[in-house]
Amino acid sequence: MDRRSGGYELGMLVLSSLWSPVETCRSVTHPVEAVFEALADPYTYPRWLVGAQRIRAVDDDFPAPGSEFHHSVGVADGATVDDTSSVLAVDAPHRLDLEVQVGPINGIVRFRIEPTPTGATIRMRERPAGLAKVLTPFTRPALGARNAESLRRLDVMLDDDAPPDTGA
Repeated sequence: MDRRSGGYELGMLVLSSLWSPVETCRSVTHPVEAVFEALADPYTYPRWLVGAQRIRAVDDDFPAPGSEFHHSVGVADGATVDDTSSVLAVDAPHRLDLEVQVGPINGIVRFRIEPTPTGATIRMRERPAGLAKVLTPFTRPALGARNAESLRRLDVMLDDDAPPDTGA
């Protein structure tokens, strides 16, 4: 590509975006605290995270940095792989960063919860890590679709769990 025409920079931008984290956003009508409470409770994950089948164990101090939870993921209960998720960083109620390990594949998942006038915006950024990072361009469509559906399910779960509006 001709560097003088800007084509080189555009090509590099396109290539680098293939390896950038997959970001999915969803606006919800729930307060930031309610969203964070669900993310900070691994026992809710099978209800909203696509592929999460069951929670096997949760550290008592979760979601403190370094704490972990262990769950099984897969397309069905009988076809699962054991997963471990570790907290990299937390800033309640706005941030939760996890390192996930599903079999031999590692990834980083970052949740950001931002207040809005009507509730919150949830940003979920995920990317394979370590040797699996080379898979990012190939997993991008599936991760995007999976995470969009997961955030939709999280929103529905929060709707179902919300106290009824008494009109008071």
